Amino acid sequence: PQASGEVLGWVESGGTRVALDVEGLPPAPPGSVYEFWFTNGEIHISAGTFIEPVGVELWVGVSRRDFPRLWITLEPIDEDESPSGINVMDTG
Repeated sequence: PQASGEVLGWVESGGTRVALDVEGLPPAPPGSVYEFWFTNGEIHISAGTFIEPVGVELWVGVSRRDFPRLWITLEPIDEDESPSGINVMDTG
């Protein structure tokens, strides 16, 4: 899907709180979730998962300043904790 949106972030004690509002992204299909990632090189930190892409609020225990890339993937519901590679939105 061609998704675009706005990500707002706030530095809080011990991490970063983010609010997402994504347009052009349907709800995740059955058996899947969207996952929001903070990435620096090969280090990927999940900020959490969601199904509906509107009004999402997540918290992650890292500083946004240390992770220049923010992106969203479509993930199967499974035990694999790494990004699937199905990229639906990316800050690049």
